[in-house]
Amino acid sequence: MITNEEIKNWRENWQTKTGKHLSIHIDDLLNLNDIIKEAIKRAYAPSVQNTAVKQGKYGHKKLQIPRKLCEEQLFLEFRKLYDNQKVSEEIFEKWEKSTADKIREIYKNNGIDLYTYGNAQKWINMTIKYIFSSNYMNHNVDIYEVAYLPIDSIIQQIAYKELGVKKLS
Repeated sequence: MITNEEIKNWRENWQTKTGKHLSIHIDDLLNLNDIIKEAIKRAYAPSVQNTAVKQGKYGHKKLQIPRKLCEEQLFLEFRKLYDNQKVSEEIFEKWEKSTADKIREIYKNNGIDLYTYGNAQKWINMTIKYIFSSNYMNHNVDIYEVAYLPIDSIIQQIAYKELGVKKLS
């Protein structure tokens, strides 16, 4: 289990090269539902920018409908995950694959074929990261032991070297 001290250190010290904190302060929100919804919204952009927007094939308007449908679907899926008190790696992997497949299907059904499994997976994992970086941390949920947070060893090494941020376990 990740200690409260490690979580606090990560939240307070994790910064970009320009000094901006990556931690999303959604701490004023009063319940998990609002935090999940906000995290989903904030995690959206990284999941589409390379595929849908930068390639110029799809405009902002065309992306609005699948985004709204996906936000609703992701909320339901995250609630299912959080309501499950025992999340093993196997359960998480099945949940993530199923959720990513549903997200891809929504995009495909709306005429957007370039949205990949990796895009959906990034949306899911960034949402988890943003929930993790809020002050909401339910230690009775095993998600953070098995989830794929988008912080790899290279990033942790740079953060430690440049900022003194202790590595997460």
